[in-house]
Amino acid sequence: MFKVLTSTTRKRRIWSPATVAVSVGAHALLIGGALYAVAEKPRPRVEKQPQLTWIETLPKRLDPVQPEQPRLRTAPRAPAATQPSAVIPDPPTVVPTTLPTFDPAESPLPASPVTVGTPTGGTPNGDPSAPATPGDPGVGSPVGGDGVYQPEAVQERPVLRNAAEVQRMMQRLYPPLLQDAGVSGKAVLQFVVDARGEVEPGSITVVSVTHEGFAEPSVKAAERFRFRPAKVGGRAVRVLISMPVQWTLDQP
Repeated sequence: MFKVLTSTTRKRRIWSPATVAVSVGAHALLIGGALYAVAEKPRPRVEKQPQLTWIETLPKRLDPVQPEQPRLRTAPRAPAATQPSAVIPDPPTVVPTTLPTFDPAESPLPASPVTVGTPTGGTPNGDPSAPATPGDPGVGSPVGGDGVYQPEAVQERPVLRNAAEVQRMMQRLYPPLLQDAGVSGKAVLQFVVDARGEVEPGSITVVSVTHEGFAEPSVKAAERFRFRPAKVGGRAVRVLISMPVQWTLDQP
């Protein structure tokens, strides 16, 4: 019914080589411009943030600190002191019950005996001797005008009564320096014993002494001596006597 008419005209080609070339060039320009624009655009500067790294470590085990010991300074050694020579103490003193004979002719006193002002102490020591007899020369003849007799002029001589007390007093009065050094010694005293048997104050003189340290203690002891008084014809009299005071140390 319908009659297909065959076109006698030839179909036109849309993509020609020139068109393709133009299209490719246009696309190339667009892509190149886009790349250029992207390349020229400044990129934002990204600052690096510091990273905190946590490392867990165990504390080291510390040894306890030992306190430093103070250094002791060694004192310089003092030169060795010279040791005193050993002194062997005399045997224990025996307190006499009577007094030795005193003869002024045989045992004269020194011209100026050492006198200690205040009577002070020690312990007496001496050998007993027999009392004088009425036939002895000088019996009943006092020496001087003050009524003081010599020992040989009395019928009964003084006898020490408080020997135990004197020995205890000696231990208290022994000079400490001489005691520590182990020094013993002797002092010879002269004094007047009154009619009551007591040593008259101020009458004590030190006739001789082996060490000056014993002088004053010997006088202090003599002041405390108590005697049975000397007698002439049964009557107590004053008498001048000489007595040694021996200082000795007890044996250890």
